[in-house]
Amino acid sequence: MAINLHASLLPKYRGAAPINWALIRGETQTGLSIIKMEEKLDAGPIILQRSLDIKDTEDAQTLADRLSKSGSDLLLEAIDLIQTNKYKLITQDERKATFAPKLKKEDGLIYWDKSAQDIFNLIRGCAIWPSAFTHYQGKILKIHKAKPYNTPSFEVSRLEELPGEILRISKEGIVVATGRENLLIQELQIEGKKRITASDFVSGYRISVGDIFGR
Repeated sequence: MAINLHASLLPKYRGAAPINWALIRGETQTGLSIIKMEEKLDAGPIILQRSLDIKDTEDAQTLADRLSKSGSDLLLEAIDLIQTNKYKLITQDERKATFAPKLKKEDGLIYWDKSAQDIFNLIRGCAIWPSAFTHYQGKILKIHKAKPYNTPSFEVSRLEELPGEILRISKEGIVVATGRENLLIQELQIEGKKRITASDFVSGYRISVGDIFGR
């Protein structure tokens, strides 16, 4: 019997990028599934599953590493069940199936009118590839590390900021307005250069409060 280890709680997130899409869509739980392989992709009956909570600090790389370690143990457990003929095959519920196709470069584009949490999730989910990105001064700007940020009202000079607008610049990072709440950018990478902290970026580039990412 051919078996497969898949990094989701099937039938959710069938496909090539289950870890990425679970993060992008803001899931708080994921897991591993060992299935009997069938012709239809990731649709075979389930032999074993294990759920794991997704930590707020995790991105696609760190979550993949943790799932990989847990998956090796689960795979050995499944093999033992098969060898001793103690396994049961549980048919997947097709009504609950969702899909996680391979990421395309354009999937990493940041839409600043989305919420800070949605953008944060995109950055986490695209951490391995393609990286979440925006545009600044005619160049691609990758955002590698950020977090939602509640900006005190006295720090904002405008009454109605625009999505993508830089509201505050400090050693802590670059605060950017989104469709709901703000985002603190901590690590980024301008096209053709290496990944650096927001503090180093501010020191090396002409960037000002009021500039707008994405234009």
